[in-house]
Amino acid sequence: NRTSLFVKGKKYPVFDHNIHKGFINIHQYTNSKVAGIYNEKEDRNELSDSAIAFFRNTVSMLQQKGSRVVFVSPPEKHYSVKKDVAFSMQADSVFKHIEREFKLTHLHFEKNVLFTDEYFVDDIHLNEPGTRIYSLLLADSIKTINDEIK
Repeated sequence: NRTSLFVKGKKYPVFDHNIHKGFINIHQYTNSKVAGIYNEKEDRNELSDSAIAFFRNTVSMLQQKGSRVVFVSPPEKHYSVKKDVAFSMQADSVFKHIEREFKLTHLHFEKNVLFTDEYFVDDIHLNEPGTRIYSLLLADSIKTINDEIK
């Protein structure tokens, strides 16, 4: 749900969401119509049946077209004031169900001990050193999955 630009040496205006040393939310920078949604707080934490059905249909369509679908759970700060544990558990159960249903690979980085709190710029976003470590781990994991297919 986030797209980032990785830039070096080029200054961008700092705003209050998702920027740290060249890592920037592209929608906000380009004044995209969806930029505002990143700074809005959801009033209620409940899963949408239509969103789950859409997600399930998207996974099915991708598999029918020959794509390998992989779920990725990114690193999480060990303690986050923003995390709604009950909602996270409900969402995790939906992902686990879809994962089993479609026989998907799920890469779990959310509790990886490498990602101590020093690698986060806030409760949910990695800083530059954290992003470098995560990128390498993710690339190695994808390479392993790709090697298994061959």
